[in-house]
Amino acid sequence: MMKKSKLIVTITLALVLFCANIGAVFAASPNNEGAFVAPDESTPVKVAITKNLTLPYGTIMPEATFEFAVTKVSVDGDTEAADLAPDLNGDNLKLEYAPGDLYMYVLYEGNLTTLTKETGDIFQGVIFPHAGVYVYEITEIPDTYTVGNGRHEVMTWSDAAYLLNVYVDNKSDGGTYVYAVGAIKEQDDSGIEGSGEKVDPTPGGNGMTGSHSDMGFTNTYVKTNGADDPDNPRPFVDSEVVLPISKTVAGALASKEQYFGFSVNITVPSLVVDVPDYYRAYVVENGEVVTSYDNADSAILGNDPEGTRLSFIMVSTSATTQFMLKDGQKLAFVDLPVGTTYDVTETGEFSAGYIASVDVYWNDVHVVTSATGNIGDGTTTGGDQRIGEKGNSVDFTNTRDVVTPTGLTMNEIPFVVMIALVIGAIVAFVTVKSRKRAGGYR
Repeated sequence: MMKKSKLIVTITLALVLFCANIGAVFAASPNNEGAFVAPDESTPVKVAITKNLTLPYGTIMPEATFEFAVTKVSVDGDTEAADLAPDLNGDNLKLEYAPGDLYMYVLYEGNLTTLTKETGDIFQGVIFPHAGVYVYEITEIPDTYTVGNGRHEVMTWSDAAYLLNVYVDNKSDGGTYVYAVGAIKEQDDSGIEGSGEKVDPTPGGNGMTGSHSDMGFTNTYVKTNGADDPDNPRPFVDSEVVLPISKTVAGALASKEQYFGFSVNITVPSLVVDVPDYYRAYVVENGEVVTSYDNADSAILGNDPEGTRLSFIMVSTSATTQFMLKDGQKLAFVDLPVGTTYDVTETGEFSAGYIASVDVYWNDVHVVTSATGNIGDGTTTGGDQRIGEKGNSVDFTNTRDVVTPTGLTMNEIPFVVMIALVIGAIVAFVTVKSRKRAGGYR
């Protein structure tokens, strides 16, 4: 019996030691080895939230505040005890964006810009009442940005959700500290449930996936600078025109009544939801809308709602659109989103005798001057011109000056006379020599 009792005691002690070792393993790397562990109690784990805001290139960031919600899930696995968990740092559960801000990370990709900011430590100043495992869910509070200034803006909000497991231990001299944190992505920005991906929520990131916390929320922002009332635009008011494409004819032999042919292609930023089949563009002359069959084929002409009766050209978002302009006319777009790219070409088909040139302005900056230099050739803005928030314009000029009917300028006449004299002298010399030979003279 004694031997059997000793055996039972030995086995019991072994099991106790084994369980203690398992506890030590999980304490070193809790949450299935997905957590980030503090090196010591004087350096508790910190957690931050990252905001990524993606917008079309050239868009000015408005003043906006992004806020995050914290839901208490459980304490030591008990959901009924969740209310015993302390509130997290409210000051570090929000981020403010504004024009001119410095962002910790700026990414230019394609026609988009992503501006990244990171909150402070959401555990800063937080006191946990006792050691244990505290679980929180982190989400974004929607609609904290209000559209203003009568302009057309669209802000999409992130539906991402993260489950934050906070492991709290006792300090050697009393009190508690956060010794480990594990974050799991429950669903992505679109609200689609994830596969339990573990992310690094610590400030500054791990230096591999980024220089910020991977517990991130991505929003998008698109803006249209145009008519305050898109259903009743005023394309003859410069401040309500997003992009004017103008035609000027110059020179003594230029015709002010001749129409010149153009083609235009537009590409709307990928962030725009529900892209329409076309955008409206009005032909304006002397402060009035004059869109007519002279400017475009009847198949692409349209009218605004009853009461305004303003005619416009339907500029396709998926194909090339052809149009015509004469001297003093401009094609005025009123509702293109900021960041839209475009390419306008004067075909040259109707430009016989003219020299064409074009100037492009983006955000009040002169970005392109192009001239063919050849009579009768067309010209183009080139691809990937963009719509900015400020002054944008495309100005085509065709010039036809008086030319000398003979095709010779006054500067060329002396050279022509000298060449003629030389040729005449050679002919006379050859004629005299031939006659001498025929008369028998040597």
